Amino acid sequence: MEPKSLLKRVLVAGCGYIGELLCDRLHESGWEVVALTHSKESAERLGAVKPYKVSAVSISDAEAVAEFAADQEVFDVAVHCAASGRGEGTEGYLQVYRDGCRHLVDILKPGRVIYTSSTSVYPHADGEIVDEATTASPTTATARILRESEDIVLHANGIVLRLAGLYGPGRSVLLRNFLEGKASIDFREQPPVTVDGRWINQVHRTDVVSALVHVLDNHTELAGEIFNVSDSRPMTQRAVYRAMSRRFDKPEPPTLAANLSTKKRGWTNKRVSNLKLQGTGWHPFYSCYLDALEHDMSLVPSILKQVTQPTPAPLFPYEDFVFVFDKDGVLFNSEPVKLAAFESLFEGFPEHYDAICTFNRSNVGAPRPDKLEFIFTHIFNLERSEVPAKVEEYLERAAKLVTRVLPNAPVTKGVKDFILGATCKKYVCSAAPQEEVHEHLEHHRMLDFFDDVFAHPHRKAEVLRDLRETSGKKVVFWGDTIRDYQASLEAGVLFIGVERYDKADVFVGLEVPVIANFASGGGLGGLVVPE
Repeated sequence: MEPKSLLKRVLVAGCGYIGELLCDRLHESGWEVVALTHSKESAERLGAVKPYKVSAVSISDAEAVAEFAADQEVFDVAVHCAASGRGEGTEGYLQVYRDGCRHLVDILKPGRVIYTSSTSVYPHADGEIVDEATTASPTTATARILRESEDIVLHANGIVLRLAGLYGPGRSVLLRNFLEGKASIDFREQPPVTVDGRWINQVHRTDVVSALVHVLDNHTELAGEIFNVSDSRPMTQRAVYRAMSRRFDKPEPPTLAANLSTKKRGWTNKRVSNLKLQGTGWHPFYSCYLDALEHDMSLVPSILKQVTQPTPAPLFPYEDFVFVFDKDGVLFNSEPVKLAAFESLFEGFPEHYDAICTFNRSNVGAPRPDKLEFIFTHIFNLERSEVPAKVEEYLERAAKLVTRVLPNAPVTKGVKDFILGATCKKYVCSAAPQEEVHEHLEHHRMLDFFDDVFAHPHRKAEVLRDLRETSGKKVVFWGDTIRDYQASLEAGVLFIGVERYDKADVFVGLEVPVIANFASGGGLGGLVVPE
């Protein structure tokens, strides 16, 4: 090893998922490493076990950086791989990324700054291939901050690495969502249609670290450049999930209408090229996500540990009861599908789109004709004579779209076992159209689970009251909206709430049991049954 006075000095700002492994590799390869963490607790924990120095310095704090720099010799390179904390929003991005880069460049003044940005700066949505020559003009606030931070580094002749979706041991959103039944394939009705979902661009933690080490070792030759760090084979959502389906013997996720407003850095659909970085001599160890799924022996077990396991259902005197289930949001996690599909019909009316989405999500469970009548009457302000024709037109369009995407909406966790284990009479009571309900149940081979199915135009309260009066038993109704609860009150039956798709507490202040799914007994254990 070289004498310490000849070692290259590197500062790694951010000693987390990427930074800690990077520090380990650089120390092993002969760099003199100093790491910075945001918290004193992390610095103490890492400092007790690492062979390099770890200090608690927030790079978003100019005074803290200046105080740290005053006691340091000049660093050959500083790597910015700190991350904004979850939930900090735009302000957190400004502080960690923009201000952090500025403080490293202007206050610490190392020989070179290397910044880990994101491929989210490419806003492209047509499935095209993007490389470093592609114009990066992001449309979301957080991605624009990342792009602004890049310019600070590039103006100082630094190097920018744009990372694709990061995964590795203990971290894989795709795999965890699949195993927990939360995954879906994004379908867009508007061109360009995404039949197989979006293109997925990912990179394994090992390959990010190897790319950083490679760039550090060649930082003089690569100064002032931007490089995409991604694996070599982008894949569609369907290709990824189909492979997972075969491997884990689980159903392929549903194809849902894409909700363009749910992603913090914007909804994109592109294929990221890594050829420029490969041209400098770097190559990813894992060529694609499926390669890592097969050969990284730590990846799958580490995610399986994070997946919630169901608990056994409690015993219950079924012979005294009749069970009734709403469909969307109760038997199936289909509300997000239907909401997004309905809203996609109005993408061509940007002047009304936000108002329609707000109304739609404030009226979950309302019959589709009622919602359309309100939209065309009170949002589009059409003449009353024009409304019926518009309602019919959009009912037909909605039915076709829902028929395409709804059948694959995932079954709620534990509901099949719960229903099959219940020996009482069981019914479905939904506000959706009768044909749609039958087709959805038949698709999942669940139609025979129930003694009868009631749907629109039947009113839920009337159905529940008739079942109570004709059976002479206690009726339990599972629903996910305040409308369902009101129907149970009107009919005089027991009610169990099912947690809504967006975790909104629609039953706040009401004394009713609420369940996330049916894996632990359907909430019967918390049901107060009057004598």
